[in-house]
Amino acid sequence: MNNITFIEKTMLSHIECEEYFPLRVVFDSVIGNNRFVGFYHGTENLLEFAVDRESGIVKKMQIVNCKNYEIFDREYSILTVEKNGSIAISYPQHNDCEIFELQVYTNCVLLKLSSKSVSNCYAVGQVEFGIDCYGQLATILIADCDEQTISHIIYELKS
Repeated sequence: MNNITFIEKTMLSHIECEEYFPLRVVFDSVIGNNRFVGFYHGTENLLEFAVDRESGIVKKMQIVNCKNYEIFDREYSILTVEKNGSIAISYPQHNDCEIFELQVYTNCVLLKLSSKSVSNCYAVGQVEFGIDCYGQLATILIADCDEQTISHIIYELKS
């Protein structure tokens, strides 16, 4: 069954600006027995998670490719999330998304994977996972992005 589970174990996150990838966020740099879960929209949009093979806890996420994006020259208003910890993902290796819309602001990045409304949010470091009423991943917000990170994301999206 496809679902997201919140775990009350605080994890930090950090963004890695790596060539060819618009966005990579690392939650746990420990190399281990991982499996990969991809969220696709057509052939030109891919979000990939590296998760622990046994627990499903997210270790890394990266936007591998994205052709559907918008860039805004303004800040996005970010609400405070009350649930901070980590998440486990229980999804198959390949998942087709209803939509794949990346919005880049001057202070954050928002990825929409569904048109359904977010009913619950979980924060893992600076990343907020928006979950719909069915327990499915609907949005991902990467908050507190600095100017260098935003510049890297825009450069890689346009490349």
